[in-house]
Amino acid sequence: MTRLFFFFTLILLLFFRPFFGHSLFSRADIYLSWIITLNCLVLTVFNKKTAKKDAPPSLLTGAVCVFFGLILARFVFPFGGFFRPQALADYVCFASLFLAARTLPRNLQPGLIFASGITAAAVSSNALLWLGYGSSCLLAFMHEHHIVYDFASEYISRGRAFMPFNLPSLLGGYLMLGIPLCFVSISVYYKEADVLLTKRPLRNSLLIVPFLLALAGLLATQAVGAFISFAAALLLYFSLTRSGKTRFFSVLAGTLLLLLSGMLFLRSYHAGYWQNPIFSLGQRMLYWQNTLNVIKENIIWGTGLGDLPFVGARYSHNSFLQLWAEGGIAVFFAFLAVVLFSLKDFASFLKKAPGDKLFPGLFIAYSAFIFHNLVDFSFFVAQGAFLWWIILGLADNMASTRRGENS
Repeated sequence: MTRLFFFFTLILLLFFRPFFGHSLFSRADIYLSWIITLNCLVLTVFNKKTAKKDAPPSLLTGAVCVFFGLILARFVFPFGGFFRPQALADYVCFASLFLAARTLPRNLQPGLIFASGITAAAVSSNALLWLGYGSSCLLAFMHEHHIVYDFASEYISRGRAFMPFNLPSLLGGYLMLGIPLCFVSISVYYKEADVLLTKRPLRNSLLIVPFLLALAGLLATQAVGAFISFAAALLLYFSLTRSGKTRFFSVLAGTLLLLLSGMLFLRSYHAGYWQNPIFSLGQRMLYWQNTLNVIKENIIWGTGLGDLPFVGARYSHNSFLQLWAEGGIAVFFAFLAVVLFSLKDFASFLKKAPGDKLFPGLFIAYSAFIFHNLVDFSFFVAQGAFLWWIILGLADNMASTRRGENS
């Protein structure tokens, strides 16, 4: 009973997590991270106590422990660099979320996934409401009070969803994690599929609503990077499973490419200066080059976690490069090991358990996040990155449990 209390408390806290960004709620954001951390640690203790049999450790578990161990060492021994309290709160929260998900019993896993999908749908609804009503009100306020700021005016009027995040790309990066979770929840909770549609329970029809809302929000972001990352994750999944659904995948990939091509065309010829894709790509290349220069000067220890020098933007738009620049070479290779071991374990699980209903959604969301962070920085924004660590912990839990059952 106590474990269920902390489990539902965690779900409630995670519902509010995406609505609290550091730029608007800096102090509340840090407090929320620490509250989630404490709740996760207590939940982990109860999970361990009540578990009949722990999921056996894996190479991924070891790599994650090494990564967070090095992160903690960089905070304790900054080696001349600096760290920000926000970064400490974020990393500790990520570690606790991974532990809680890694130890969560099988009967609670679908509930956490479903709740995460509902949260994504709520965030998407907020973004769509802001796009339809809030942005016009803000523009009217700026005009009424003679506030002249070209970047802000263009940014708000661009017709792209982004609230409660700062950027459409960040909202897209979060929603592409939530969409697969919504989809697999339909497969888990959808009942009586062989019964006539009009005679099925009402909840069957309602299950598709979160999926459609999250998908609508992703489309409204017009985030090219998120679309490409999501398509790449689908390609990787179908390549590994070889499910034979080649016709479905071809239609899906063709549709995504068509949408992407149209989006690039419209934004290249009708967009303002700051939202033109060519400008965006050129800026990213500049950020990457500047970050490489930072790495050359701080190749061993980095500049300090959360203390990247200005490289033309606050973030490098490549989380792998930024991790090296901030945390040093050991932190970079530790995270690279997390990615490689997880891909190896998850690919093996997909082949051995192709009928699992939950795992495909976790794998697609996990992979999309990795691809997206090659060209963006959502890894460093706890407002959305928290969900990836939950997905990683759940996927490792399922893969390790299945491996233990088969041994």
